[in-house]
Parts: sequence; structure tokens; C-alpha cells
Amino acid sequence: MVERTNLLRFHLSGVEKQLNQNLERIPRSKVKADDMVDALCLGISALIGEQGSTRFIIGERSKDVRAIPMRIAYSLYANS
Repeated sequence: MVERTNLLRFHLSGVEKQLNQNLERIPRSKVKADDMVDALCLGISALIGEQGSTRFIIGERSKDVRAIPMRIAYSLYANS
């Protein structure tokens, strides 16, 4: 979780403060700390992707248990 938080710090100032506030406010029975970090990572990735830099790993498309197509996306970020 520390590595992901460090990456978030690059894109989102005050991320530790926000995470700590959420951890104090939301019971662990409702959401785990690493799930909060994962959600922030996905949100940042989506914002970067809006800039038109989203790419997809080419290969066989999988489906989830409800037969919804899935594929792995990643964003190219100019400052990485």
C-alpha cells in the first residue's frame, strides 16, 4: 500500500491527509484501507486516460462471471 500511496502523492497533493481522514471516518467493516488506495489509483488512472493516452493490452478478451467483457487498460503518462 505504501508504494501506491507514494505514486498517488505525485498526482494528488495531500493524499495522505485525505486517506487518514477517511480511515478515521469509515469503519474497516465497510471498506479496507487498501481498497481506498486502489479506488484513488483507478480514479487518477481514469483522469489520465481522459487525456487520450489510454492503451489496452492486446490479447484474448476475458469475461467476468456475468459474461461482461473485460480487458486491461493502462495510461501513457508524459511525466513518467
